Amino acid sequence: MGPWGDYKNIMGATDLHGDYIFVTENHDHAASDAIWLVKKYEPDSCFVEFYKIEPEEKVGITSVKYNSISGSETNVSVSYEYIALSEKGREFVANFTNEE
Repeated sequence: MGPWGDYKNIMGATDLHGDYIFVTENHDHAASDAIWLVKKYEPDSCFVEFYKIEPEEKVGITSVKYNSISGSETNVSVSYEYIALSEKGREFVANFTNEE
């Protein structure tokens, strides 16, 4: 399991890199599987960015930046951007809040 939850490894390798692709089932309240593509992966900068495609619903861009605060603490910042592909996607975007 990765930071994105349980996923289907369709690439064969498990090393995360740019253009890596994986699939999650019914993630983010979606009715269908989501296809994830690694947009940017910068391990030296502690940064990763994904495209998440939910066919006929929405495309999401998830950015994750982390840095170590101390030996046992890490600060993680996650941001989301969504682009609706349908009425269901527009409803999701309209109801998305900072608390989700």
